[in-house]
Amino acid sequence: MSKDAPPCTIMIINGSQELLELFRELLEEFGEGKYFCALRSLADIHHVDAIREQKPHLVLVDQPFSDVEMRGWELVQKIRLARDLKETPLIFMTTNVRLMQDLEAQLTTLNVRTMLKPFDPDHLLSQVREALMGAGWLQEGEGESK
Repeated sequence: MSKDAPPCTIMIINGSQELLELFRELLEEFGEGKYFCALRSLADIHHVDAIREQKPHLVLVDQPFSDVEMRGWELVQKIRLARDLKETPLIFMTTNVRLMQDLEAQLTTLNVRTMLKPFDPDHLLSQVREALMGAGWLQEGEGESK
């Protein structure tokens, strides 16, 4: 990404507005202008059209532990089924270790990165950088905190 290129759009989907704002603050501050965060509540996303509108370079999807409807996992599956979004890098986050173990093979097959919560902010930033570099949106050294 050149200095004149617009920032990478990272769509963050989470059930808590407070957490959405914390994600935005962390990513935009440490991304040094390389990241723009589009925030959406998990409860508000019912179809991938809401994701298409933002044209994200990366999507972070939270699966709340208490969500028995599995909306985060369902959304990941919908994204991977959409032809125009199936190559978009995804990071699936949850506190539910058992769920992550149960879905491990499927997430790997779908090329979805995973993160168990709670996590260290540096680990999140590292995963975001790796996902964006893997997709060719960032070059080595871009989007790093100094």
